[in-house]
Amino acid sequence: MRKAFLLLMLVFGFILGACATTVAKAEQNYPIKIWAQNSNGKYETLCVVDEETGVNYIVISGELYQKGIGLGVTPRLNSDGSLYVSEK
Repeated sequence: MRKAFLLLMLVFGFILGACATTVAKAEQNYPIKIWAQNSNGKYETLCVVDEETGVNYIVISGELYQKGIGLGVTPRLNSDGSLYVSEK
């Protein structure tokens, strides 16, 4: 009887966990601008601008040595090393 009860609870827990959904919403007060800069096979380069600060970012995503997806984000810099900032 004990094994049947544990098996029933295990099945019920699995069904409950598999069928439950959670809705997540995020409010975005300061949207960012995103545009594709370059697409080279499995790699993509995006430019992102934070509209609040005007700071530009470079985002690179792609497959890493056929082992999964990689992502890199770095601020865009001027030739003197200062931040590249767009006008607001």
